[in-house]
Amino acid sequence: MMNKKSAFTLTEVLVTLSIIGVVSALTVPTLMNQYQKKTQSVQIRKSINDFVSAIDMLITEEGKTSFKATSVFTDVLPDNTSVDGIQNLIAQHFKIIKTCDAKAAGCFASEKYRTIDNTSSETFQCEEKAYVLANSAAICVSKKVNSAQAQVVGRPYLVIQIDINGIEKPNMGGRDMFNFYINKEGEFDWNNPSTMCMNGPCTPSSSTCKTSSIGNNCIGVLSENNWIMDY
Repeated sequence: MMNKKSAFTLTEVLVTLSIIGVVSALTVPTLMNQYQKKTQSVQIRKSINDFVSAIDMLITEEGKTSFKATSVFTDVLPDNTSVDGIQNLIAQHFKIIKTCDAKAAGCFASEKYRTIDNTSSETFQCEEKAYVLANSAAICVSKKVNSAQAQVVGRPYLVIQIDINGIEKPNMGGRDMFNFYINKEGEFDWNNPSTMCMNGPCTPSSSTCKTSSIGNNCIGVLSENNWIMDY
């Protein structure tokens, strides 16, 4: 006699598909979120490296040994109001597809940037000219230094604020909006120039990162966590 093989009933098929659907609904968003975080971390790390490389190229081109010895550094001295050198640095070492005047919309998102914990939001305006680069990132480069800070070794001089995907969402500090600093040696620093760590190295705060609409401390948290975005 031939053995008869029983097929799945319609009910069994529907139940199986329902289970698969539930599992997918639970796991796919998590996987997508992890992928987005990894992508965002890679993008901001590359942006930092690109800017540091631009500083290194400037130092080499002018035959200097540090950023503070270059012509551009005169823009960040306390008594100098010019930013022409900083703007030239961007124009000569980055591929720019759009330029926005100081405090003008168009490069960064016009909607308010939110915090990761969703406790607050704030409209971002660049104090100087803003730029959209060929990789779609929007950058704002400014200086925030006073005479007291100028005397502190290693204090940051250039402030770089960057939205790694421009006007596209999520427009959230620590996700696509970050800021970092370049000190007088041309080195990357995550720490706010107004913060004086008198008792040793500053420690980045994940709580500060989560409550900042522009991503304060977030790069510090990332760099200390091997560039894994788990906040």
